[in-house]
Amino acid sequence: MVDPTKQELENCDVARVDPIEQELGNCNVARVDPTEQELGNCDVARVDPTEHELGNCDVARVDPTERELGNCDVARVDPTEQELGNCDVARVDPTE
Repeated sequence: MVDPTKQELENCDVARVDPIEQELGNCNVARVDPTEQELGNCDVARVDPTEHELGNCDVARVDPTERELGNCDVARVDPTEQELGNCDVARVDPTE
């Protein structure tokens, strides 16, 4: 089921997308939070609503302050890891 305000979505391969997800290019997720307007790819189970600037969210869960990460191919990234370019780890300490 896609909400009626999804006019700008190119692909809606999801069970349900929140109605303000107008700017998402791909929504291959079970549910995306309504503030995820700027995400290009949301191939995750759930993305926190402040993850607007993430280019790739191929993770189970990304902390909401991880806005500046280019790649988040991890199980969990601490919320202060804003400036990391690559986080191909199981867990990164928040002060690294």
